[in-house]
Amino acid sequence: MLFGCKLTLRICQMPYRNRMYRSRGLRIVLLIFIGVFFSMYFLSGMSKDWIMSTYYDHRGYLMSRREENKFNLQEIARTLRLPNQINPTNLADFKKSFFNYVDPKTIIITKQNMKVGEEVGIYFDTTVKIRVDEDFYSLLPDGLPLKKTYSKCSLVGSSGILSGSHCGKQIDGSEFVIRMNAPPLQNFSTDVGLKANLTTMNPSIVSKKYFYLIRKTDKDSFLSKMREFKTYLYIPVFSTPIGFDISVNVAKTIKNISSYPVKPLFMHPDHFLASSKFWKSSGITAERISSGLYMVSVAITLCNEINLFGFWPFHYDHNNKTVDYHYYGQGFVPLPKVHHFAEEFKLLLDLHDRGVLKMHVGTCNEP
Repeated sequence: MLFGCKLTLRICQMPYRNRMYRSRGLRIVLLIFIGVFFSMYFLSGMSKDWIMSTYYDHRGYLMSRREENKFNLQEIARTLRLPNQINPTNLADFKKSFFNYVDPKTIIITKQNMKVGEEVGIYFDTTVKIRVDEDFYSLLPDGLPLKKTYSKCSLVGSSGILSGSHCGKQIDGSEFVIRMNAPPLQNFSTDVGLKANLTTMNPSIVSKKYFYLIRKTDKDSFLSKMREFKTYLYIPVFSTPIGFDISVNVAKTIKNISSYPVKPLFMHPDHFLASSKFWKSSGITAERISSGLYMVSVAITLCNEINLFGFWPFHYDHNNKTVDYHYYGQGFVPLPKVHHFAEEFKLLLDLHDRGVLKMHVGTCNEP
């Protein structure tokens, strides 16, 4: 009987072992295939191009290699280096079209353009509503704290194309400097300057780097870092429900320090959504406009002369040198494929050609 049980057990185990052997065999075949694949990568330029193209296609914030190849980067850089002036007539016509969509008074949430009890939809899903209560309302300025118009503005992106540009003095020479995503400045001032009048700050920065400001050490680190931006933080408060909570916490944390030099301002969803509608009417087909293009909207709202620095969505510069995604060299962070950077860059080039704004690339001359 014992022998029969052992024999039965062995017979029952056979299919499992066979499957185990087959699994090992598949692993060996897969390893061989991978080895051959990467041998082709190193030995064949065609294979390398195909692999890298596939790699680029999976980087959400970068256009694919196929899209990049449609641009003549040398010619673009040559054109952008030519002397170019703002065309007052074209700028006025463009602003007229823009303001047919966008109300400039909604650039910031104030007590004049939002009411207690109002239900506000978040930017990317207006079916999700957040009710404005007294607590939130108390954090709003009475009116717009910014001037209606600034004579000359610098809008500074974070592309690695700024590395070695020596554009800091030219950027800081503007009356009003707009920066994006709370970037580091102190160790990069030669290339990007130090002046900051309006700096965007995504609530995700607070959750990822400062642990939601729960601990005192995180609050202290956050407040120390944000001092670098001197004047106003521009926060997309209605980006997500959790982003709303984080933004309110940031505003309260800053409000508790009377002498703190930086003040929070909240983006109005009406301004963002109207800007998005305008750009889509101008040819942008992506699900969402990028934060960079939205900040161009902000500059159009506020500025008579707009200078763009660090707007370069390519992996290479005009000399075929690799360009980091950020000038401060942090690694790639994949984002959803919801933007169309090729379309946006073509649009900005067109605005540059028409004298609506000025794009800068390469080394800056002294102002």
